[in-house]
Amino acid sequence: MSLSESERESFTIDTIADLDKERLFRVALNEEEGVNSLMAFYRDIVHGADRYREEWLEKFNKVRTAQDEAHKQTWELQKRRDESNELKAILDEEKLKLYNERQEIIDLIKENDRLNIKEVEDRKKISELGLLGDQVEQDIVFSKDVKPGKSLIPLLFLLN
Repeated sequence: MSLSESERESFTIDTIADLDKERLFRVALNEEEGVNSLMAFYRDIVHGADRYREEWLEKFNKVRTAQDEAHKQTWELQKRRDESNELKAILDEEKLKLYNERQEIIDLIKENDRLNIKEVEDRKKISELGLLGDQVEQDIVFSKDVKPGKSLIPLLFLLN
């Protein structure tokens, strides 16, 4: 029974393949416990990964909540700053208006003082002119026989 080399190789390959299949079959049958422990091992790994994922998801949600709150506060702060700047601008405009009104009041007071001084000077001039006017004699002559349109000047010279 001498086998040729090609037969030996095919016998050997068949035999090795049969042996591997047989060993695998025995392992599967005889070592269900090993398979179950392997399944339990991978189940534990999957559960551990799920727990790890849930922990990180909780941490992420906490960070996200904190980030959302920080963003909200930043936005509110920016709105308050804008409102503050707007109110400052309005205040500056109102201060300018107030300054202009005060300047106008000061100008009116100056003009009033100037007019009061002018009024006092005019009264003084009037009184001075009144004193000068008292020195002039005025004669009023009533005449019965003078017709309208005739001059009374010649009559005044005649009366003196």
